Amino acid sequence: MNRPFVSMLVVVASWLIGGCGPIPPKTQHPDAALLQQAQAQQYLPVRPIPRFNPYDVDLNLARLGRDLFTDPRLSSNNKISCASCHLLQGYGTLASRTSVGVNGQGSRNSPTVFNASLNPMQFWDGRALSLAHQLQGPLQNPLEMDSNWPQVLSKLGQDDALSQRVEQVMGQPLSATSITAAIVYFQQQLLTPDANFDRFLRGESELPRAAKAGWDHFQKIGCIQCHQGINVGGNLMQTFGLTYQEQINRNDLGLAELTSKASDDMVFRVPSLRNVVQTGPYFHDGSVDNLGLAVRIMALNQLGKELSEQELSELLAFLASLSAPPPPILALLDDEQTF
Repeated sequence: MNRPFVSMLVVVASWLIGGCGPIPPKTQHPDAALLQQAQAQQYLPVRPIPRFNPYDVDLNLARLGRDLFTDPRLSSNNKISCASCHLLQGYGTLASRTSVGVNGQGSRNSPTVFNASLNPMQFWDGRALSLAHQLQGPLQNPLEMDSNWPQVLSKLGQDDALSQRVEQVMGQPLSATSITAAIVYFQQQLLTPDANFDRFLRGESELPRAAKAGWDHFQKIGCIQCHQGINVGGNLMQTFGLTYQEQINRNDLGLAELTSKASDDMVFRVPSLRNVVQTGPYFHDGSVDNLGLAVRIMALNQLGKELSEQELSELLAFLASLSAPPPPILALLDDEQTF
């Protein structure tokens, strides 16, 4: 068991109070099965995202989840929804350094919600091991939605049409459990298959020369040691600044903000690189707007490598091959009527 996961044993159950910003943990027992599943998804080969099949989707449930995902009544001031920080028309993220909650505050950059269901852990500090766990954090975090389930249910329970819809679609009453399940189901559909790189992995087409050279660099330089698996990242924790730390902002210590352990200083979840061209700014604090600069920083800080101009250009061409159209489910939900 690697060091970050040992620390996560202590903090993972703090999802009940945690959002995108760090909040002190409560002593609780984590779900050992989820932790085991997360560990099993480390160090896996890169592979393509399966193609979307609309016949595998419950459209009514997905649409219900989308509508709840975009419902500002989940926040205390009725102005902030999940989609406020994870724009569905903006590749599932927010083009600003940090997300801003009901009080105009925020401490970390919003990770994209697209393909998030492929990550075995959520948040920059990896403290939630499922989307259901993750959802509780922003809802209750005072820096984000600043709400709670009794307050949410009091408001949504006055919406007879919504209550009836939940009963009809899910066969259960409106509750924290049904709301969470619907939103999670919607998030699970937010996959972006058919990037050029996916087609390359399936053997259906070749990458352009520069992108293929970038893929070769990506493997030989060592980027793939952390950015791997189906999401090309998102499945393990790593120290930011393994080989060089002089230019790193240490105002946010990552996992150490939860564990108070020096050994967890600057430990963060490795982000997915899918659609990375569209999901800047970069890093946990959104401090870098330029992808080329972000790649240079990572090569130096993580691998001790100063990139040549050609290497950087070819790596950027490879990263561009990870871009895909928005999730097909979004257009499908817009086109169809629920009832």
